[in-house]
Amino acid sequence: MPTGDSAITLTEFAQVHAAGRTHRRWVDQLPDELVTQIMESQAPPSVVIAWLESLGYEGATPAKIKVLTAERNRP
Repeated sequence: MPTGDSAITLTEFAQVHAAGRTHRRWVDQLPDELVTQIMESQAPPSVVIAWLESLGYEGATPAKIKVLTAERNRP
């Protein structure tokens, strides 16, 4: 286990890590127009995925779009 002056706290590490983070959620790459259509639709996730793939958005999965489909189904 490393010890000594080079150790940083978890808080310091988290701040540095967060500052350098460049990844986003998969759905964040979608244009607002597509997100709006998904949110206004009642299409099941399998249909949304097939539609996105038909538009060239490869890699869609139920888990990746869940943030949208779960939000639209809230009362």
